[in-house]
Amino acid sequence: MRLAGRLQALIDINSDFDFQSQTPIDRYLRAYFIKRRFIGSKDRFYLKENFYNYLRRRLQCHWWCDLSYNGKRSPRMCIFIYLIISHQITLEELKHLCDGSKYAPSQLTKDEIKVLQYCDKNKVGGFDHQSQPEHIRFNLPEWLYHALSQSIDTSEISTNQLLDFLSHKQANTDLRLNLLKGSVSDVLKRIKEKSIFFQEDKDIYSCIRLDKDIPLGQYDFFNEGYVEVQDKGSQIVSESIGVKPGQRILDFCAGAGGKTLALAMHAQNKGKIVACDTSHRRLERAKTRLRRASVSNVQLISIANSHDKQLKKYKNAFDHVLLDVPCTGTGTLRRNPDLKYKLSATYLEELVAVQQEILQSACRFVANEGILTYVTCSLLKQENESQIKCFLANHENFEPITVDNHFFVAANYGGYVMPLRFKTDGFYFCQLQKKA
Repeated sequence: MRLAGRLQALIDINSDFDFQSQTPIDRYLRAYFIKRRFIGSKDRFYLKENFYNYLRRRLQCHWWCDLSYNGKRSPRMCIFIYLIISHQITLEELKHLCDGSKYAPSQLTKDEIKVLQYCDKNKVGGFDHQSQPEHIRFNLPEWLYHALSQSIDTSEISTNQLLDFLSHKQANTDLRLNLLKGSVSDVLKRIKEKSIFFQEDKDIYSCIRLDKDIPLGQYDFFNEGYVEVQDKGSQIVSESIGVKPGQRILDFCAGAGGKTLALAMHAQNKGKIVACDTSHRRLERAKTRLRRASVSNVQLISIANSHDKQLKKYKNAFDHVLLDVPCTGTGTLRRNPDLKYKLSATYLEELVAVQQEILQSACRFVANEGILTYVTCSLLKQENESQIKCFLANHENFEPITVDNHFFVAANYGGYVMPLRFKTDGFYFCQLQKKA
């Protein structure tokens, strides 16, 4: 594609993508490219990288557009403003590219030129401007900005540093080495043979961080289950659960099996893991991943809800019960920059009710002296400490376990994997032990 065609494709994506739908941007782009197989790999990379970066600055682009365009905001103008302010293209180059030819954007109007000249002249601080409200500067809906600001309570970093990191920085690609397939050195040897550059993690022995994104599906070490994509923060959580070989483990909200796979590895493929989810589609994906990873101690159960009759026989049955509950995902905004535009205060309230219902229901599966682990990839207190406080008020037979682990920033109950600390997604982690 010529650059003009790339610009028009960016405009088309911004016009077509439904910010209110539950379809995540990665799935949307996958479908977009499948329908347009003429788009080459370099063009796909350009479009994905730039649209993700636009999403990270979307509210600021709206602000610049509204400031100078008398409320005539459009997907086309917002893309142009993003390109101008990010110094990817000059106004003169844009005028030349927008010539209305086949696959190119139509010519710029006089009003559009005027707006872009204003943005070009006043972009001294990049996307930031002294007149912008705080939530716009961090590209967060106002309610979410306040919710996060009130939830972040750590002396290590400022709230602004963390919000800037979450909103504006790209996520790393971390891999978990599957030690069911071989030793660390065995797995690393397979990766090094492909001349792939990575950094071995100093904290998690089974974690590596790729220097850049690569098409993993093209490599046999991935297709044969020697590695799984898993953020370091998620690996920290999985390791900190503390499962041992031979134990009985329940992964109650297993999804596509990311943490199930990690638990199976830490349990050395021994004992029994029961993995449940209400989504049959996600469990089918988990089945494929488990087979690929040579995991043999997991039983998958598709359930209708947390009170499914299939679960009756598991009362007081497990040494560990993991509740990786549905949440807002505010700890993953670097990885999912479209997510913040889909969330709402009402949806948060609905999730809080669901999370508490899962906690109240799933605790019955914990054996005496067993451990209940509550996890979210959210940084909002409503989904985390407040949930544990509410649960403990009604369940005197459980007591919180103090987080004694350098990976976590301690909270009133449990602790947080803070994104800036290890350049990871953010997680909340709390363990409760059932009294004998």
